[in-house]
Amino acid sequence: MLPHTADSARRSPRAPWLLGLLAVGVGLSALLIWRTNSFATGGGSHPDTLPETAAQARHGGRNEEAVSGSADAEPTAGPSGQVRAAPLPTEDPAAPSADPDFDGRSAALRGRVHYGERGTRAEVVCVTGMNRGRVLVADTDGSFEAERLFPGVARFAVRVGGRLEADRQILLRAGIPCRLDLDLADRRTLRGSVTDAAGRPLTGASVACDGRTTTTGLDGSFALTDVVDAGQARVVCRHPGYAAQETTAWRTASAIIRLPPGGRLAIAIPPARSDSADVYVLPDPEAPGSFPWSRSSPLDARPGRQVEVEDLPAGTCSLLVLATDATAWATARVEPGTTTTVALSWRPLPRLTGTVCAAGECVPGARVSLRIVDELEAMTLALGDARVHQRTILFAPMPALRQSTVTDARGSFDLALPEFRRSRASIRVEVADRTPVQRPLRPGETHVAIELDH
Repeated sequence: MLPHTADSARRSPRAPWLLGLLAVGVGLSALLIWRTNSFATGGGSHPDTLPETAAQARHGGRNEEAVSGSADAEPTAGPSGQVRAAPLPTEDPAAPSADPDFDGRSAALRGRVHYGERGTRAEVVCVTGMNRGRVLVADTDGSFEAERLFPGVARFAVRVGGRLEADRQILLRAGIPCRLDLDLADRRTLRGSVTDAAGRPLTGASVACDGRTTTTGLDGSFALTDVVDAGQARVVCRHPGYAAQETTAWRTASAIIRLPPGGRLAIAIPPARSDSADVYVLPDPEAPGSFPWSRSSPLDARPGRQVEVEDLPAGTCSLLVLATDATAWATARVEPGTTTTVALSWRPLPRLTGTVCAAGECVPGARVSLRIVDELEAMTLALGDARVHQRTILFAPMPALRQSTVTDARGSFDLALPEFRRSRASIRVEVADRTPVQRPLRPGETHVAIELDH
């Protein structure tokens, strides 16, 4: 048969290019099948595909480690058609991530934690801002990835085996994936000295970086060893009676850190319906300085009591108190060596009331949750300060943005309702043995009646 096939090919001028086209088609089909299988199992390197062990959120002390892209998860198409590994059932629905409808303006973070060429398991924890509480789990190769992050400045603590190894500050940009790569084997020693504003050495000052802490000697000098060299490490220096300073780790042989005198604020928080409140001390955006604001806020406080904040830099600052049902805002002037007392008054948030019924009967014990898509916009409106976007490193989400309550014996509920305009908002109702119901809210709406399906 082979001689006959070759002879036939010689007699037909179209045979060579037909056979060639057939061979190319078979090759492309095989390549496409191989690439598809590779991406579906997490083995590919496509930028829109999650790695074998991808980032997953964990919040509020929950112990779920989300692994996506494993053999147990089927790939799904994302909003733009890209292949994404579906989350496993262990994903925490209450994780502090941006709403799916927020995807067009959300940020992403990818990276790798390793010792030389060898990757290592690690946890990359966001400790500030709107993403605070998000935990990204790196796989055995050290790779991690997260999507649906709120944009803005954020600090991430990298822990290996429960030990803090690095602390890095990153600007997360909407629509632009950011990277955080750390070689934990590449370390160095930071040397310097700490003085007061007049240049006199300060003994016993605390100098910290990447979880390592040392104190200055009699001459104010220090040596901070074992600092991870990769990325921009942050050094924080404190001494009682002085305003703390935060600076980027230096590349020179030595550096001098000068601490100015500090002052104190006594903040009187009025009583409220809420049991707790978050207290923020915010810098004047126009004032220079390197005080570690993100490490000093928020403070957990109880309404009806007084909170004291020590060793603040001199100058004007803003005070913000967030409770579930109200906000309070004021400005204060900090003077060196003195205590400034500030009394606040609440600005109540609007209320949203409603009822949950089924077949004309009230439904007690139904779980009612508030959902606002653009939480950054809602915070800006609630605070009355458009510059809140510049301060996202300081803010965790307002308590009012993530409320949940249970209907009473009459099927009624009552929630605080932050203002929203461009953003969409909705109420979600969950009852045992029933399909959850989600009802959209309109701006200005203050009462809703929700009827459950039979």
